[in-house]
Amino acid sequence: MPAEDLEILSQRLQSALDVDPSSPVPALQALLRREVRKRSEGGRA
Repeated sequence: MPAEDLEILSQRLQSALDVDPSSPVPALQALLRREVRKRSEGGRA
């Protein structure tokens, strides 16, 4: 998945969290951030 798509997904997850704080969005955001970090570190190597 391209980085720009990951960013859009992150923004949508944040919006969902704003609407329903009891949703599983925080876990999804954590996974998304981990993936973005992993990709950015891989790009530097």
